[in-house]
Amino acid sequence: VRGEVALEREERVLCNLIGRLPGAGALAGEAVVLGAHLDHLGFGQRGSMKPGERVLHPGADDTASGVAGLLVLARRFCLTPPAGPRRIVASR
Repeated sequence: VRGEVALEREERVLCNLIGRLPGAGALAGEAVVLGAHLDHLGFGQRGSMKPGERVLHPGADDTASGVAGLLVLARRFCLTPPAGPRRIVASR
């Protein structure tokens, strides 16, 4: 298989939601970092199913499954913190 890729650099200013739960015991200095993104094609960029239309496109373009999973984990960690030694849990 042979291929060729042409990349274009694009810079944007974005906002991130960051959370951190402290660790405890012998593992308190170690961290687990969880991350996800909301959308990568949903604002009509090239490759979107509706290029040029500047709105979120639910469905195959934007399932937000990564963000949904991250929110489920965050809630679970907050409601039932593990007992004993534990690593820092951070999201980015």
